[in-house]
Amino acid sequence: MGTSLHSVVATLGRNLDPNDSIEFLAVVHTVFFSLIVVLAVRFGSPRTWPLRVVSATAGFGVAASLVWLWIDHNVEGNVLLAVSYNHGVTVGDMLALPMLVVSALVVAVRVCPAPARSIRDEHRVP
Repeated sequence: MGTSLHSVVATLGRNLDPNDSIEFLAVVHTVFFSLIVVLAVRFGSPRTWPLRVVSATAGFGVAASLVWLWIDHNVEGNVLLAVSYNHGVTVGDMLALPMLVVSALVVAVRVCPAPARSIRDEHRVP
């Protein structure tokens, strides 16, 4: 066997077919956003979700985004922002953004206090 364990681990997932990469992304997005919908039906607003559920949901979104950033090698596309000579943010990297944004919003809604109700809202006639 000519390949070392280090080289196998270093390329794990990086040499997927572009179609397989997109299928993986579609499955992960479907699972993540279905989870958000199920939790919204079960608990209502993220403000009322248990903290462990918020943590697990945000952790799943961040972990899935990091996995996508690792395996999107074959679908990266054009460089949108050059970070260094050989590193940058690409179009393929932006495909992880929806999960990161929703994860951040779920945490922000859960952690931030509810807006204060005004007196006018309390005396409003339905």
